[in-house]
Amino acid sequence: MCGLAGILRVYPPGASVPSAAASIPQAWIDTLDEHIKHRGPDGFGVFRDRAVRSDGATVDVALLHRRLAIIDPACGQQPMVSADGHVAVVFNGCIYNHAELRRELEQQGCVFQTDHSDTEVLVQGWQAWGNLLFEKLDGMYATLIWDRQRAHLMRARDRMGEKPLYASIHTPHVQWFASSAAACIALHEVVRTDMQNRADAQPHDMAAWLARGAALACVGQRVVEHPPGWQESPLSIDPQLDPVSLFPHAAPAQAAEPLTRERLESLLRQSVIARMVSDVPLGCFLSGGVDSSLIAALAQEHLRARGQRLQTFTMQMPHAAYDESPYAQAVGEHLQTEHHVLSCERDVASDLIMLIEQLGLPFGDSSLLPTYWLCKAARQQVKVALAGDGGDELFAGYDRHWAGLFLSKYGRVLRSLPSAELLASDDPKRGRNKLARLVDAAKHAGYQDLVAIFPASMYAKLTSTPIDEHMMKHARAA
Repeated sequence: MCGLAGILRVYPPGASVPSAAASIPQAWIDTLDEHIKHRGPDGFGVFRDRAVRSDGATVDVALLHRRLAIIDPACGQQPMVSADGHVAVVFNGCIYNHAELRRELEQQGCVFQTDHSDTEVLVQGWQAWGNLLFEKLDGMYATLIWDRQRAHLMRARDRMGEKPLYASIHTPHVQWFASSAAACIALHEVVRTDMQNRADAQPHDMAAWLARGAALACVGQRVVEHPPGWQESPLSIDPQLDPVSLFPHAAPAQAAEPLTRERLESLLRQSVIARMVSDVPLGCFLSGGVDSSLIAALAQEHLRARGQRLQTFTMQMPHAAYDESPYAQAVGEHLQTEHHVLSCERDVASDLIMLIEQLGLPFGDSSLLPTYWLCKAARQQVKVALAGDGGDELFAGYDRHWAGLFLSKYGRVLRSLPSAELLASDDPKRGRNKLARLVDAAKHAGYQDLVAIFPASMYAKLTSTPIDEHMMKHARAA
């Protein structure tokens, strides 16, 4: 988890151009850094440059980076600049196939300066392949790439949007990007070029936040989450853009190979092993559920073949109904991992305030606190951890996935049942309360209500603004 940020300022042809220091003041850089520094304790760097575009425009850029050193700790400092000074890169994430890409580039004559840094693969890959680089990458990443010869700033995010990247849309001539929405918002407050006309949060944004706990835009239209894919500056982000269209050079889909049990196991094993590339201690979060248990099993199998042992971690929760540590302990013993049951001093109020300040925008996932506590405690033993996040979404592991099918078949019957209020129970895990959610969903937004924090009927009690179809459209897209 590194932190990155960048500022781009463009002066049209013929405009008066101040000094580079005045163009992008140090105070702007310091503001962004203040809000990303927690993401990288192992290194800090700033890159500045000025170039003239082919149309005569003067372009100033500043890139900054906070590093969490995982791969090639000795040589992977950022911002990383090419030997000829034409390309500079800041990067957050991991390129799983960086070794293969390095060999391919070396065969084309590229000479690498680092031992095995995946960041340098981005530098050299951009010079060799341009935009086609992103079609070759297998990884999770967010990156900013400054191309001095073209005087433009490329920004890119992995196809699934695993690594965060936010962007300002302040003016066409001043733009900034960061790993944190809080950083982008804070710099808006520093710049304050036209506060009289700044946008307020739109009703559909608030509907999305309340209904889903997240939204595509934040603080009105001043800051947006960068969509997956790659785009050049000047900024023209469309949050509704289909991510597939951002990879125009992708190979056409081939006929899917039958997903047998053997092929699925092979794909999962390859995926887990690829994510275990690390030059620092690595472990695995283990809840005892199917997803994290399967990942731990495959990781332990891989390490055992190399004479090593996987470290697994689980957090012991104070309430027995929500404590998964006994299940995780049983799985750890079965797999013969080096299992740790963690506890930490929890200050819920101050921890929550700190996390909200770092996020910089509303966030509705209640697992944020225990995940933070788990990471904080596990950090004493390892620097990288695998987790089972995403498994339930890929393999329909939640009740709501099956409930969605039930709604599609029996929605008309459910809508004829008594109101959800009459059926509701105080215990959210009781079958009666689940039926109440189904009935409520059938009467309102369907499956969208099942994934909502505040479904339509509850939302109506919280606000006088009705959820119309326009607002629900944005909530569904979030």
